[in-house]
This record gives sequence, C-alpha cells and structure tokens, in this order.
Amino acid sequence: MNAAKSLAKGTRVIATGTLTERTYQAKDGQRRTSAELDVDELGASLRFAPVSVTHRPGHRDQSPAQAPDEGTAQ
Repeated sequence: MNAAKSLAKGTRVIATGTLTERTYQAKDGQRRTSAELDVDELGASLRFAPVSVTHRPGHRDQSPAQAPDEGTAQ
C-alpha cells in the first residue's frame, strides 16, 4: 500500500528479500525457469533522483532487529 502511494510507474527501486527459482514444463513441452522474489523491503533508488521520506503519524520506524520480542513487556 505504501509502495503504490510512494512510487510511480517507471520509478527505479531497490528490493530485498528471498530469491527462488522454479522450473516447470510449459504447454508446448519445453522446460522453463522462472525467478520469483519474495520482497521484504522496498524503497526508491537514489541513483538518479532525490527522494523525500515522510513517516506516517503513529508509526515507528522499526527494523526486525529493533523490534521487541514477542511476550516481553514494553
């Protein structure tokens, strides 16, 4: 949802996540391979354009390493 509001078609992005390859047999009988990226983080690239970052009120910027463990008091 944030990506749709923040990025436009053709915007250069940087994505991190898990890359997997899948091999399958196409209808024409040929074996094909597809690459799929399960995206964890997505952001605009700063290589060719400046980017302005704004935080939504009430939301903290928290990476998984900074997030409190489940079951611990805050």
